[in-house]
Amino acid sequence: MRKYNKGEKRGSMEFDSRFLAGELQQNRQNGAGGRPKGGRHARYLRAQVETATPTQLILILYDGAIRFCSMALEAMEAKDLEEQNRCLKGAQAIICELMSSLNRESGGEVASNLMNLYYYLYSELIRANLQDETEVVLDVQKHLMELRESWAEVDKNARQIETGLPEQGEGNG
Repeated sequence: MRKYNKGEKRGSMEFDSRFLAGELQQNRQNGAGGRPKGGRHARYLRAQVETATPTQLILILYDGAIRFCSMALEAMEAKDLEEQNRCLKGAQAIICELMSSLNRESGGEVASNLMNLYYYLYSELIRANLQDETEVVLDVQKHLMELRESWAEVDKNARQIETGLPEQGEGNG
């Protein structure tokens, strides 16, 4: 698998893996996921981000946004407004990163449609936070999960093309 340098342009998307690693580590330091501050887990996350392909980076972002939505829903249920706000803002930050990763020139209509969808999801998270609407967070989370499934399929297909081999469990059978 090819390794990419920080900030290197990858296809129609450009990522700064330092952002992802920093966001993931900050989330852990703030108590997200119950992991201790720093340590092996933070090094693992940094390595995972720095060696990821473009589609894997997208999947990492989706996983983070989905996780933030889950944590926000728990905070909403517990009436913990501070944690609710922190988690929803975390999901919003990830959606902003997804928006900034789009190359609307080479991505054409697909990139434009994704931008519109990301903007909608971002706006919905603001509304959910201001009006304490769990249904809205659930809807956003559902959309993020569906998008993640699509990107997982893109990643699978890209790996098949790169290696020229079918995924394990596929093929002759």
